[in-house]
Amino acid sequence: MRFFKRKKISQPSGKSGSVKNKSSDEEGSWFSKNRARLIILLVFVILVTLFFPSLEFKQYLNFRPGTIAYRDVIAPFTFYIYKSKQELNRDREEARRRVLPIFQVDPSVAEKELDRLNRFFDELRLLRKSGVSDTIRIIEILSFCRRENIILTEKDAHFFNKLELAVNQKSFSSFENEMQQILQDIYAIGVINRSKSEIRKINPRIYIKDKDQHFEKDLNYIYDMKDARERILERFKARYRTASDSIHAAYALTSSLLKPNVIYDAKETNRLIHEAIAGVPLVKGQVLKGEIILQKHQRITPEQIDALRSLEKAQADKNAESIYWELFSFYVGTLFFILIALFPLLSFIYVYRPKIFNNNNHLIIILGSMLLVVALAFFVQHYGITRYVVPVAVVPMMITYYFDNRVSLLSGVSLSILVAGIFANDFTLLVISIFVSAVGVVAVGVLRGRKRLTNSVFLIGSAYFFSLLFLGIAQQIPIPEMARDWIGGLLNGVISAVLVYGLLLLFDYIFNVCSEYKLIELSDLSHPLLKMLAVRAPGTYNHSIVISNLVEAAGEAIRANSLLAKVGAYYHDIGKMYMPEYFIENQRFGKNPHESLAPRLSSLILQNHVKKGLEFANQYHLPAAIKDFIAQHHGTSLMKFFYEKALTLSKGVPVNEADFRYQGVKPRTRETGILMLADNIEALTRSVHDINVSKIRNAIHSVVEEKLQEGQLDECPLTMRELQIISKAFEQNLIGVHHARIEYPGQEKMISGKKAAKSPQKAKKSPEKKVQELEDKGI
Repeated sequence: MRFFKRKKISQPSGKSGSVKNKSSDEEGSWFSKNRARLIILLVFVILVTLFFPSLEFKQYLNFRPGTIAYRDVIAPFTFYIYKSKQELNRDREEARRRVLPIFQVDPSVAEKELDRLNRFFDELRLLRKSGVSDTIRIIEILSFCRRENIILTEKDAHFFNKLELAVNQKSFSSFENEMQQILQDIYAIGVINRSKSEIRKINPRIYIKDKDQHFEKDLNYIYDMKDARERILERFKARYRTASDSIHAAYALTSSLLKPNVIYDAKETNRLIHEAIAGVPLVKGQVLKGEIILQKHQRITPEQIDALRSLEKAQADKNAESIYWELFSFYVGTLFFILIALFPLLSFIYVYRPKIFNNNNHLIIILGSMLLVVALAFFVQHYGITRYVVPVAVVPMMITYYFDNRVSLLSGVSLSILVAGIFANDFTLLVISIFVSAVGVVAVGVLRGRKRLTNSVFLIGSAYFFSLLFLGIAQQIPIPEMARDWIGGLLNGVISAVLVYGLLLLFDYIFNVCSEYKLIELSDLSHPLLKMLAVRAPGTYNHSIVISNLVEAAGEAIRANSLLAKVGAYYHDIGKMYMPEYFIENQRFGKNPHESLAPRLSSLILQNHVKKGLEFANQYHLPAAIKDFIAQHHGTSLMKFFYEKALTLSKGVPVNEADFRYQGVKPRTRETGILMLADNIEALTRSVHDINVSKIRNAIHSVVEEKLQEGQLDECPLTMRELQIISKAFEQNLIGVHHARIEYPGQEKMISGKKAAKSPQKAKKSPEKKVQELEDKGI
């Protein structure tokens, strides 16, 4: 409840110059006070400006393939149609593939290898004439092979030694000629120094330069090393059939003399590829001055879109001399457009939600999440993805978790304007984005339960589907053409839910703020602070549990954040863990320690539990929203018992009332206001004997009236109507807490430790009479 007091404004004396100085001082102090927030806003505006489409792309951005042209577009001058990036890459790849790999024939390879073969057989003849033993001849054969880099096994050397001894000179020469012929045939066809599979990836044909002859050749009619070895083995098998020793030795010798004689010329091939790519034209057509590019009411084709993009580029090139002025005017205009889009949101939170505006972390959360969506919209526009996949609803949904529905709705409006601006002020996109933002707020702000984020997937997807359907019907867009946007809208629901959940976890961790998921974590009674409270101050712990039920019921009744109120109630008295025995709920049927203390000292102990509670909260990193419950649940209330005791003991000496007031902050939210009322009402009803409905109702009324009179709720936005609803919720809850039980016969003696009466008829009152009395009392 707020009480507004009108302040008298005194007219300044002196000349008007003093008035100007005063106003300038106030203005300067405002800017210095809000310097950090202005910097945050400036950075946001600059970054968003960079995400807006450039001048060349903006004029015809609303035209899309498959849609109906809403106006004629006529070429103002002759210009060329440039190929798209995809078309240019495709044509360049085609040009590259048309270039055949270049190979050079090296005739020296065949000559050198055939010469080595001849020298091998000459060595065998010399060894035969030398008359040395077989062992020496084999050693010499292997030695020769090592010198000539010929790979033969000892078994192969034995074969050639026996061959030279076993056959006559004519047969020996025939064997030699056979091997020479095979090598000559292989080298005549050619052996390339690359694998065929590698070359086929480039082209199935190659270009061969052999002295003065240049010709193309299919890869099927030339050998690589693998093919050549296989061909040599086939020839020897066909010649010697079952003579495995002959085949193995001949193959080993010949394959050792096999080398590529057609060499790949990478430098020349790359030069030709670069020339071919450079020769690909950048344009694919020409539009003459006065030619119709688009005709109103006709379907737009991809070719017409290419013509429009080329026209934009040509217009930018023609106006190159005035480009700096255009850039300046573009960016200035974009800056003001962004500020206009943000004005509804910023003005509202500045005037009506100053707590959000004055908190830098809150501004970063709002503007940072909006910047993320703007960046996503930029990439969606840049890569030509359907614009309805941009998750505009993420920001209002997330803000609903942190703040309230009004702020989230306005953030959705501002963000929708920015996103529509990125897509060249698409009015249809603007309308649908605002609608979907409102649906997102309803999904997480109005619906209750932990599954509301999951439900938002269905609601947002449905909102996109039906809005696109009805607007498409109104614009006479064929159903198949809407399918792409439908898919984007349905995916949007999933993307929005995932992003909201991720951002909530991120912001909770970075800024130590309090989302629903953070509150659920803190509501776990196994939290270290609550476990410590249960051990050190069990009475306070039980009191906090009772209070949490009261504030949760009241919060739900007025649609406040009941979860926040409940969790705040859990932690509001954690400061009583320090010196718990000085608080009445923790005293165990013994002497009250305050009886031996001066009233002023007792008041200091009670005041200290707020300070200690904030220290515990800082130690365990509780969010600021929970700390507010600790700091504000007593406000500046008067500790009446100790104040009156001080007055009694003072014997006429003045007592400072401020010494007996809590030094906290008055409740500033509905949730903390509810907690203050619940805390006092629960304590009052607990101290009343023979409680009944009438006493509960009177206790609630007296506490609410007292807090209003003291002004403890002056800074709290609770209305009189809400206070009535809260009182009713307290009443219903407390009746359940203080429900009566039937007094059983002999109950008093059982409690006092005495032996119970033998006969129930000897009890003072029958159960029926007791029930009747309770009903008469209204319980």
